[in-house]
Amino acid sequence: MEKISKVENKFINWIENHIDCLIIIGIVLFSLILRYFMLSYQSEDFKNFLSPWFYELKEAGGLSGLANYPGDYNAPYMTILALLTYLKINPLISIKIISIIFDYILAFLVGKFVYDVISKDNNRKMLSILAFGITLFLPTVVMNGALWAQCDVIYTTFLVLAFYFLYKDKTLFSFISLGLAFAFKLQFIFVLPVYIILYFRKKNFSILYFLIIPLVNFILCLPAIIAGKPISECLLVYFNQTSTYKSLNLNFPNLYSLINGNEQYLSKIGILTLIIIFAFLLFYIIKKKVNFNMEKILLLGVLSIVLCTYFLPYMHERYLFAADIFSLLYCVLYKRNYLVAILISFISITSYCMFLFNSYLVPSYLLSMIFFGILIYLFKDFIVMIKNEK
Repeated sequence: MEKISKVENKFINWIENHIDCLIIIGIVLFSLILRYFMLSYQSEDFKNFLSPWFYELKEAGGLSGLANYPGDYNAPYMTILALLTYLKINPLISIKIISIIFDYILAFLVGKFVYDVISKDNNRKMLSILAFGITLFLPTVVMNGALWAQCDVIYTTFLVLAFYFLYKDKTLFSFISLGLAFAFKLQFIFVLPVYIILYFRKKNFSILYFLIIPLVNFILCLPAIIAGKPISECLLVYFNQTSTYKSLNLNFPNLYSLINGNEQYLSKIGILTLIIIFAFLLFYIIKKKVNFNMEKILLLGVLSIVLCTYFLPYMHERYLFAADIFSLLYCVLYKRNYLVAILISFISITSYCMFLFNSYLVPSYLLSMIFFGILIYLFKDFIVMIKNEK
């Protein structure tokens, strides 16, 4: 048998020396190809909302159309749509490309988060690449932007960045990131309880930091305000959103999949229940003098998102998106709760299918019960972690 040539040997050595980069390139290429085949799909949301909004902005002159922009999205995202009107690209493609770009920013942040937190682990490169790849291939991440033309990845990216800055002990930048998340989606409130709890327990930042959140939103609304949009309309857009949908849930398997009744009464009961649960949790954390590390903060983040989406009314199919990412981040970092991350992702993708394909893979009441089980498990896991604290 002949030995391999010097050229072959050099080639093999080059492969070995650059295997990490080659894997990343492979992940990026395959994920791009996957998204490419979804670009032509037009969801009902695109047909009924995004496309009409785009063309109304275009007819009104792009940025100047922000003075009276259509739709109930906040001004920063509508500013992006207005900018896209200047491009000679099919709006379906351009809108999706924005979300796809954030897919890769999010995946990079998740990988960076993992790489930095487990810096003393010999497998940190492998685990960070794994987290990067899983993020890009999570069904909800792939479908949210490339298929659905939605933008939940934008606010979630800034939420991950906010927690990354918490890890780096850069509280100011963490609140700026929260403000960026708030500017794109009201759903940033799913993690706001974490910051309230940290304020009372860690006592390492002023309550005035919470004012950074609306300030950042105001700054990002300036293009619309300069164009002539009333400041009050920019600041109240989220209040108007909450009155748009009267159904207690929209294909989302939470508490309201199990109970029926008066919408106004049940919604208030659900919100009050959520407030009581968080109040109890805050009281317990203060009483036990919990010392927070990144593991507890991330677990509390996942628990907070699950609690909010389970008890709050008017939840849409996509609102568990942030939990998909945070549960993935947690289980990769701490090698725990794999089943929780899988089940959260399963609930999300099943909810997607209800809207996108009118496909009810699992009855909503059953998903709601599974979701409640996840909530109880996370709550128990968090309490046990506190009790085991030395």
